[in-house]
Amino acid sequence: MPRNALVLAASVLYGIFVCIAVLWFWIRERQHRLSEIAVGDDAMWSLLLGAAVGLGVSGVIWLGVRYLKQFSKLEGRLQEFIGELNETEIIAIAMTSAIGEEMLFRGALQDHLGGYWYLSALVFGLLHTGPGLLLWAGVATVLGLLFSVMVHFGFGLLSVTVAHALINFISLRRMSL
Repeated sequence: MPRNALVLAASVLYGIFVCIAVLWFWIRERQHRLSEIAVGDDAMWSLLLGAAVGLGVSGVIWLGVRYLKQFSKLEGRLQEFIGELNETEIIAIAMTSAIGEEMLFRGALQDHLGGYWYLSALVFGLLHTGPGLLLWAGVATVLGLLFSVMVHFGFGLLSVTVAHALINFISLRRMSL
């Protein structure tokens, strides 16, 4: 896929995710909930936890790619799909995907599911599946569960968006260089 087309597609798709999430809150008359979960109980702790989780998960992924054939093979498939990206494109995709997915899955869907909030991780994992991508779906499900726990325990969308953006940025940068 041409680079500009990938960035445009990502921007449109994740922009739609944000619109769906905001509309979902509005239709359910829960706009107040979005502002409650946006930052979490403490902005500084949310930022620090998001950065720590993002860097830690990125390290685990790097180890998996380096030492496990299945992870290396998966990264190769993803690399073929995305091609080479420059720094601006990497940042754009990392940020738009993190904001869009977290608003929709940890924001709107998790709020809607109430006591069954953890199911948002399964839906998140299913979104990341496709032919030959079962491992990616599994990793996404585990990360979705981790992110759901972070929001559930008061760290807000800020923490998971920072973690998600860092994971995507580091992964995309590694695949593009």
